[in-house]
Parts: sequence; structure tokens; C-alpha cells
Amino acid sequence: MKTGRYNMKQLLSNPEVDQIIIPEIQRDYVWHKQNVLGLLGSILAHYKQKESLSLDIKCKGKELSEDIQHYLTEEYLRIRYNTHVGFIYAYHDPTYSGKLFLIDGQQRITTISLLLLAAYCESSDKGYKNDYKKEYFKNSLPNLDYKVRETAHDFVVSFIDYAINHEDTDFKQSSEYYDIYSKDVTANSILDNYQTIVDFLEEHHVLRERKNFIEYLENYIEFNYFDTNLSEQGERLYLYMNSRGEELSEQENVKALLIAKSSQKLDDSEMWENWQNFFWVKRGDNPNADK
Repeated sequence: MKTGRYNMKQLLSNPEVDQIIIPEIQRDYVWHKQNVLGLLGSILAHYKQKESLSLDIKCKGKELSEDIQHYLTEEYLRIRYNTHVGFIYAYHDPTYSGKLFLIDGQQRITTISLLLLAAYCESSDKGYKNDYKKEYFKNSLPNLDYKVRETAHDFVVSFIDYAINHEDTDFKQSSEYYDIYSKDVTANSILDNYQTIVDFLEEHHVLRERKNFIEYLENYIEFNYFDTNLSEQGERLYLYMNSRGEELSEQENVKALLIAKSSQKLDDSEMWENWQNFFWVKRGDNPNADK
């Protein structure tokens, strides 16, 4: 996948990419309700502004073919009514063919992915749910997958599978929800934010025009993608991007610095996460495991 401008469908259903991975070195999904509502409000505002129109485009006074007219009209609409969500940064590792490792943009991409899941699956018939699985799954795994911790990965796979195959969305009360998920930051944020998204869609009656809204999410939400590769420049960029967020904890900064110098990043990241899980369980009355 080359550096350039893409929409959500081109990212999540790219034929060159089997999975987009949130790697072990990344922080958790930590967006709060106000972050989610801010993004949802911007998307809905642009969606409501979009209107159907037909352009009269001529070349040297001659009418263009219907196909070309349609294509140019669609491009015009995308330029005029798109929601641009900024830059995302990722790299390809030759060791893992078909995997794209995201190093910045995961909070936005995860939130939009949850929005897509809700648009397809919330109170919908099996047709939409099957379409979602066809578009955003490969080899029985979601196209966007968390590897921050094994727990986060297991949760994401189970949560999406539950949303596709069940009428209700109360995953937390199901037999597929395990107690260990309640201790995982990413799992808790996904549950909370998915409910925020569902409530937002219901409040604004968005799913009355489900097909049009899904089409907007897939084709009109755009971003600039930059491929850093596994270079020293890419690692420095990762450290820079992940030292800005106020929600990044001290131990995550230490982890980023250590793993960047490691010759076996995946193994050492897994070891770090095992210890982090241990200290989380043993944290006592501390708000986190950093100390």
C-alpha cells in the first residue's frame, strides 16, 4: 500500500493488505466519550450537507459518456463533502506478508471502524451483517486487529463476531465475555465507545438511511497515509508520535524507548506485556500499574 490519500474502504478492504495490526509496541485504545462524539458530530454534519446532483460536464463542447459523467460527479461530491481525518502512519514488515502495522492514527481508525460495525450490524437484517463480514474479514479474522495484548486481540475478535451473529449487542452479559476483559483498557474503551456510537445513531435517526450512511462512511471519510517502513526514521517517527498524547503513561514511553533499540521487537514487546499484565493484576489500590 503506497503513501497517498485513501478512504476508509480503500484502507480496510485493500487487496494488498490482509490485516491492519495495532502492534505490541502501541498504546491502548483510550479515546473518551467526548473524543468520540466530536468525531461523530463532524462526520454527521458533512454527511447531512451532501446532496444529490448531476453535473453537466463537456469536453470541447461535446457531451461526455454517461460513465465518465458519473465518475467525475462522484469525484466532485467526494472533494466537496468528504470528512478528512488527517494523517495515519504505518509500516510493512517483510517478515509478515500482508500485514500493515499502524503506529499513529489508531484512535481515529478504531473509532471509525466501530462506527462502521454499528452502521452495518446494529438492529439490521442478516444481509447487512453478512456484507460486513464479507468486506471486513479475511481468514475468519477482522481486518483491523489489536495485538497490544493477547487479551485485547481475543476481545476484539469475539466482540465483532458477537455483533455480527446476535440480535442484541449486550456482549458484556453474554457467555462469551470473560472477566479478564474487564481489566483490559482497550476492551473497556471499545465497549463504552461502541455504546456511545449506538446511542448517537439512534438519537439522530441515522440508520433510517442506513445504505446512504454506510456509503458515506466507506467512500467519503478520507485520510493521508504515510508508509514509514521499518527504518530508523520510522522508529523515530513512532517515538515522536507517541510522546505527544497526554494519555500516554510513563511506562509506555519507557517501553517505546526500550523496544526501539531491541533487535527482537515482537518477542520483547510480548515479554513487556506479560509483565505489565502481572503488575496490573497486582496493582492493589493504585489507579494503574506504572509504579
